[in-house]
Amino acid sequence: MANQLQNLFLFTNLILVCIAPPVWSQQVKIEGDRKNELLPPSNQKPVISQNLSQTPIQVTGIRLETTDKGLEVVLETTQGDKLQPVNKSEGNNYIVDIPNAQLRLSNNDTFHQANPTGGITEIAVTNLDANTIRVTVMGESGAPQVELFDGDEGLIFGVAPTVSITQTPETQPTTETPPEQPTAESEEPIELVVTGEQDGYRVPDASTATKTDTPIRDIPQSIQVIPREILQDQGIIRVSDALQNVSGANNAGYYQGFSEYLSLRGFGADTYRDGIRSYQNYGGLLETADIERIEVLKGPASVLFGDAQPGGVVNLVSKQPLNQPFYSFEGTVGSFSTYRGAIDLSGPLNQEKTVLYRFNTFYENSGSFRDFVNSDRLFFAPKLQLVLSPNTTLTLDGVRFDETRTADDGLVAIGNRPANLPRDRFLGEPFQNVEINVTNFSYLLDHKFNDQWSLTNSFRAQFVNLERYYPLRDSLDEETGELSRLRYFSERKDNAYSSQTNVVGKFSTGSIKHQLLLGFEYTKITENGTFGDFTPYPSINIFNPVYSRLEYPKQGIVDFFREDSLDKYGFYFQDQIELFPGLKLLAGGRFDIFDQNRSQRDLGEEKQEFEQSDSNFSPRLGVVYQPTENISLYASYTTSLEPSFGTGRNGDGSPFEPETGRQFEVGIKADINRNLSATLAP
Repeated sequence: MANQLQNLFLFTNLILVCIAPPVWSQQVKIEGDRKNELLPPSNQKPVISQNLSQTPIQVTGIRLETTDKGLEVVLETTQGDKLQPVNKSEGNNYIVDIPNAQLRLSNNDTFHQANPTGGITEIAVTNLDANTIRVTVMGESGAPQVELFDGDEGLIFGVAPTVSITQTPETQPTTETPPEQPTAESEEPIELVVTGEQDGYRVPDASTATKTDTPIRDIPQSIQVIPREILQDQGIIRVSDALQNVSGANNAGYYQGFSEYLSLRGFGADTYRDGIRSYQNYGGLLETADIERIEVLKGPASVLFGDAQPGGVVNLVSKQPLNQPFYSFEGTVGSFSTYRGAIDLSGPLNQEKTVLYRFNTFYENSGSFRDFVNSDRLFFAPKLQLVLSPNTTLTLDGVRFDETRTADDGLVAIGNRPANLPRDRFLGEPFQNVEINVTNFSYLLDHKFNDQWSLTNSFRAQFVNLERYYPLRDSLDEETGELSRLRYFSERKDNAYSSQTNVVGKFSTGSIKHQLLLGFEYTKITENGTFGDFTPYPSINIFNPVYSRLEYPKQGIVDFFREDSLDKYGFYFQDQIELFPGLKLLAGGRFDIFDQNRSQRDLGEEKQEFEQSDSNFSPRLGVVYQPTENISLYASYTTSLEPSFGTGRNGDGSPFEPETGRQFEVGIKADINRNLSATLAP
């Protein structure tokens, strides 16, 4: 079965092309020759005055101009006073239809600009039909809201706008007196001003809970987003520090002194990067240098992520390339001889802005309040985005992280309490260290078939190398304070290959709206570890330490080893159903298959082989009721799945069954104002 599924995985990757949108606020400005005129609501069709000319008005040029407010998209025409734009929202798109108009450019009759500014993935101007121009502004992760006002100040329409439409007041055409035709010398263009600025710390949409860009108020589960603005304002450089902004989240400690262990609601939390599991259990501390925002989903999430702990998911959303030049240089000086410098660069690599880049890097060197303890860290994260066609984008992403730090096991205990020692006392050797090297490579291929259907395919290869070299503590004589030790060296190589394909479609059955998600995920993980030596090393007295400083060969006798291989297959579906604007359902399920092989030899024992296969179906069901526009009442049922990997066995030798969890949750979400929202869940 595993071979068949691997063939299915390879075949799926050969035929699939995809698309993915994330979120921001946008601002759109339309200036014409008409008096303040409210645009028709999104559910109305364009209305054309009977006195307007039946000959379509020609728009002969499109140009982009940068202003202090953002980016202007100028539609050049000599009859701007006769155009009557009508706006609407569809998915992540803000659309303006201009009836009785035609796009007539010198080279072709369409205009496309990918990633024109932060938060906007594309601007497109096309002929919808022979008599209508359509202007489409594609947001990164949510449909814009619309307001109308006169000039820079004036009549406002809408309560929580993320997109603004402005019309410069001039003469309004009427049915009694048609407006005077402007001459070619007095051309009046239509302008759209697009910006990608976010309101404060509040992020209205997230993709982690549903793998689609969905307003948080429509998700029947507790989710919290930490935007880049919080990371910058608080000077946060570690993910664990950022999670202090999330209730029920904390850093539960460090695994063997070098790898973070995050928790949510008292359980372990799995870490993802751009929706794909980050297999860096031995990869050092999680950094925020190239992170745009952190999305925290609380509670079981196996329906979309497969094997996951019941605490929840921490998804790190990386920074995307920008279409305008961007340069940032930061320096930090801290206590204990801490020095850090960071660079963030982005912009286009060609005039057409179809090739964009982003490059993040930092170097950090720091000491500690403990003797001999220090660390050295270097990080690179290049990213390249290629616009292959108006509907297809390929993003290449790489990460390289190197860290060397002093291995520090802390103090020791005497009886049931820590030994009474100075806080700076170090009980290792000055030469001992831990070396960590992490290399990631990934791609994301996005393709949009039309406004309703899109497909995304992503792949990531992750390589983590770890070396630990230090005397291992053996036993303590509590009377004399003599601590015996053993020579120790270990080397571990973890590799993970993950591929994910999602198809998203929007359609209606009668008056009921659907957003359907179909997905397939395959992951291959290998772990190889060797542990050796364990011969005596000179002891140290914890009360009066004398460091021997005797280094020993790293490649000693291999006393035991472990090799793991794990194949994971996941098939999932989800339907977001809108029965009517105030009532939404979420239903989905996932079927997972796990095939595991382990080969190991413990100290003084024979080599052992283990094989294990598990499968499970994880359902999910949720409902959201919105009695008012800013209040959401929700209830949900979700499950978690975590197979028992390794050598754990029942008394009869059979493997343990997978650990499963169930959660019933009810809560309330409130958008108090445009800058403040709250979630209450037991």
